[in-house]
Amino acid sequence: MPSQVLIVCAGNVCRSPVAQALLDARTAPTVTVTSAGTQALVGRRIDDPMSALLASRGLTGPEGEARQLSAPMIASADLILTMTRSQRASVVTIDPRAVHRTFTLLEAAALVRGLSPAALGSASESDRVKRLPRLANAQRKQLALSPTALDVADPHGRSKRRYREAFTAIEIAVEEVARAIHPLPPSGPEAAEPGPDVTPDRDREPGRGRRWRMAVAPVPVPHARHGRRRRPA
Repeated sequence: MPSQVLIVCAGNVCRSPVAQALLDARTAPTVTVTSAGTQALVGRRIDDPMSALLASRGLTGPEGEARQLSAPMIASADLILTMTRSQRASVVTIDPRAVHRTFTLLEAAALVRGLSPAALGSASESDRVKRLPRLANAQRKQLALSPTALDVADPHGRSKRRYREAFTAIEIAVEEVARAIHPLPPSGPEAAEPGPDVTPDRDREPGRGRRWRMAVAPVPVPHARHGRRRRPA
């Protein structure tokens, strides 16, 4: 069955639509990615600076306008990613049952980074999305994350530099999550034929974007206070 990822920020015109577009471009049609805001600027479209940054990756912003977060959205989502800890708390306040499937985006990226291919298994992308919350929660026992490194700052109405900083943080974190949902095929001769869990670009539904590789150098997001650290690239 299809799975659903819900991405949440404040106004739903900046951070969450960017994360939605980036993740949607890296997952199969069996994974539905949507976004909403805790204080949505209902009726507004994605901010122009973010739209331009997506265009630089060959992508367009999500169709439609900002939506207010609601209880039915939360109830139907298999995985919920927020931009800040306070937004994560807002989600859980609306629906306490969502506590074990709600993470900040940077938190989820750090938790799934350490997952082994064996843990992820060879299930479909839809099944991986449904499995990720359980696996990510299990990682919490091994990885103590710094609370101050779990939020993506809101650049709305600020300088272009702030938009670029937020975009970069989101792009890197989304790539970490996307690798767990849809591992990229290997490069080289062995990549000539896609594996059983890889959907070629030509088979994607129109309008879902194209697959992309992270176009910026990896940086730690976020690191652990104790335990394992990410090895340099």
